[in-house]
Amino acid sequence: MVAGLVLGAVASWPLLHAQEPWLVQGPTRPLEGRLSLREADSYRPFAPRTGPPPQLPLRTLARLEQQGERRRLAAALLLRANVDQATVALSHEPPSPERDNDLALAAWAQGRYAEALELLEEILTHHPAHPQALFNTGLVLRDMELPLLAAATFDRVASLGEPGWSEEARRLAVGLREPVLTRGRQWREARNAYLRLLEDPQAPLPLRATEQFPATARALLQEAARASLSREQVLRLLPLAEMLERHGGDGALRQWVVDIAGRDFSHRAPLARAYALLVLERHPFPELFAEQILYTSQEDLAFGVIGRKLISAPHVEPLLAMRWGAPQPELALQSQREQAHKANREGRWREEEQHLLALLRDCERRPPLAACLEAERALATLYTTYHLLAEAAQYASSSRRHAQALGEWIHERASLHALAQLARFRMQPAAGRAYLEEALLRGPEGCTERNYLHRNLASFSFANFRLEQARRDMDEALACGQPVGLFGAWILGELTRLVPRPGDGQSLRRALEEVRRLGDSPGRQAYALYIEGRFILGRDKPAGRKLLRQAIEAAQQRPRSDTVARTARDGSYTTLISEAGQAGAWDEALALSAEALELPVPTRCALAVALDMERTVVVAQGPQGEPRGSFDASRRAPLGEDVSHLVPAALVQHLRACEQVEVLALAPVDSRPGILPADMAWSYRATRLEPGPSASSAPLQLVVTDVEAPGELRLPRLRAWPSEPATGVPRVTLSGIEATPSRVLAAMGAATEIEIHAHGLVDPSVSIASLVALAPEPEGTYALTAGEVYGQRLTGRPVVLLAACGAARTSPFPTGTLTLPKAFVAAGARAVFASAVDIPDSAGIFFGAVHERLRAGTPPALALREERRRWLAHSPKALWVLSVLLYE
Repeated sequence: MVAGLVLGAVASWPLLHAQEPWLVQGPTRPLEGRLSLREADSYRPFAPRTGPPPQLPLRTLARLEQQGERRRLAAALLLRANVDQATVALSHEPPSPERDNDLALAAWAQGRYAEALELLEEILTHHPAHPQALFNTGLVLRDMELPLLAAATFDRVASLGEPGWSEEARRLAVGLREPVLTRGRQWREARNAYLRLLEDPQAPLPLRATEQFPATARALLQEAARASLSREQVLRLLPLAEMLERHGGDGALRQWVVDIAGRDFSHRAPLARAYALLVLERHPFPELFAEQILYTSQEDLAFGVIGRKLISAPHVEPLLAMRWGAPQPELALQSQREQAHKANREGRWREEEQHLLALLRDCERRPPLAACLEAERALATLYTTYHLLAEAAQYASSSRRHAQALGEWIHERASLHALAQLARFRMQPAAGRAYLEEALLRGPEGCTERNYLHRNLASFSFANFRLEQARRDMDEALACGQPVGLFGAWILGELTRLVPRPGDGQSLRRALEEVRRLGDSPGRQAYALYIEGRFILGRDKPAGRKLLRQAIEAAQQRPRSDTVARTARDGSYTTLISEAGQAGAWDEALALSAEALELPVPTRCALAVALDMERTVVVAQGPQGEPRGSFDASRRAPLGEDVSHLVPAALVQHLRACEQVEVLALAPVDSRPGILPADMAWSYRATRLEPGPSASSAPLQLVVTDVEAPGELRLPRLRAWPSEPATGVPRVTLSGIEATPSRVLAAMGAATEIEIHAHGLVDPSVSIASLVALAPEPEGTYALTAGEVYGQRLTGRPVVLLAACGAARTSPFPTGTLTLPKAFVAAGARAVFASAVDIPDSAGIFFGAVHERLRAGTPPALALREERRRWLAHSPKALWVLSVLLYE
């Protein structure tokens, strides 16, 4: 009972408005957000509570609970800042816009903004004028520091004409919008004042702009010096250089300006005039000019084109050796940046990371420089790409914070791009779209950024099957006439297939040619082959298959840590399987599924499942080895949690004569419970990195239990692990503060049985898959992640029991995520049991019983099925056992 849950908190509460506890008397309201309960939504001005919240009588709470009035109970609790108990009450309510609005309000109150935004967006998708959801969305966006999007949302509330609420929404919109637009206007005025120097040598010197925005001013001063047509014009800039030196310079900028003034302008002036047109984006042939400038003696002009991505990689390194390309700080930082670019092109991401970190360390002793803000964003992007989300969040946030502190409007807006990509990998699409829409409202500077924002908005819409919206966003991106980048090319290729437009093929080919021209990383080159092969396959099957095979071969040359290459490989296999399924070539589809998972092709009792956007391929191989299949192309929504509908009933029946079934599933179907009925014995097959060692290792049991997780996680202490040691088998137990990730990893190597009883978490700030919370290391690391397990070698070929909440959870990405169970199999485990959902504290008894069956010689899949049957017979409501999965 919810009333029981709040007993300790309310036992001493005085009686306050007992008949209607969801109302609070007084001229003001204590909760800024809007509750869905009509009686609690009458308008009063908001006034933050200064003392402890008024409390409620236990009798009233019990009455509401007994009457099933959980929304009223939740409203009463939210008004009195009891957010946790309000959430519990709402969790027992059936789904509805009203419930989700109040759940979003609870999430917002606890700073879980992305979660709140997802709930509110779903309401507004179906009820665009829902007043409470709109108002609360504005509050969430405001607290995410997205003021223009929040203001636009409050404008929508104001337009509803609700007494009191509309006026407050209007005030909030003005208060959010005006300061941001003022900052943007000031920054643009400063930038334009510098750009006027490129058009009019006698334009006033922008002294105030130099003081206000030193990072932008320093970059644009160098452009003005490069574009100057005479010695006098350059020397006129010296006061600006001297002002900037007072922000922490060492005289290098002033000296560089003096050196530029000493050039021979009889030869330099025509090139400087053309360079000015390049900076002003008015040069008719920018690529041609950039190539010509390489063969002159004007190294500062050549250096200036490096950051504009107009020259290919081989030409960059010689420029960095030139002494006078830029002032020394910029020259040193650009050298590190280009070394990072080179490492990226060659697929050496750890080396790229080290160059960027070195650049940032150098920034600590430099004046404010744009290169330092750009490096923080580059690190955020790098870490996001390689799924290191905690590190990505650190640098995305610091980039935004530092840009705000310096007043650097353009860099603050660019940090929104990094935050949007981070939200994508955290599976927070509503937050990702919000960051991009805020950047659009801030007015993109030029076509390149508009292209970027619209193609990324297209990708978010496409992932949710909002194809017409994705098409509109992509058309906006293409309107600029620029390539849409590698991942934009993938979206364009899919839209060309599903909602085509004339000219799509040409735009796609142009984007792929751009990837090749820039000499991109091997992983991205493999991805380009995948996109091209998928596009060509619909027009020329042999040529398309050949390209997809080339993509697979190129991707397999890369380490598993190259997530872009891995995506290209998995996507190419899925495309080939889909094509085979569409043709009814069931043997081929099954063989391709096994090849993709690096497994032998099954000869009997196997199920292969692959999803390819709207298409589903299922192949069932019966006990006599005869394959039957199904191809369906009707899906019009993202794959949900329930996958029981994917395998047609006729194919399930075809497998019923099998004692057990091995499931070969590619992402995003892998690691999903319910792919086959619970009364069948089945297991997911996973890839082992190397042939397994012999099973002759000496028996050794490792038990991790009673873990002392970090206090800041606020995890309840689990009951002691109930497992009994096997007779005659040595046992190692790690518990309390000793159960750190490093100790657990070290102890796993020789174990033949591993039992881990700890809290499982899905923490998107750490990993896109699940992790196990262990005791913290001295430096604070507490997470046992799939990546760490993957790097081990389990020579004992253990059976692994992961009695942790959601240990088998994976991301909904269309390509594979390395989960803990798959990592254990890759490292050498012969069988891994794990749950895809939260499990009760008593789950250790269930896992222990499964283990006893294994020790008695029962095959793993049968042991799991039989114990599941027994458990449900005694506890029919223990449905979590249906989500315990087996990997072999």
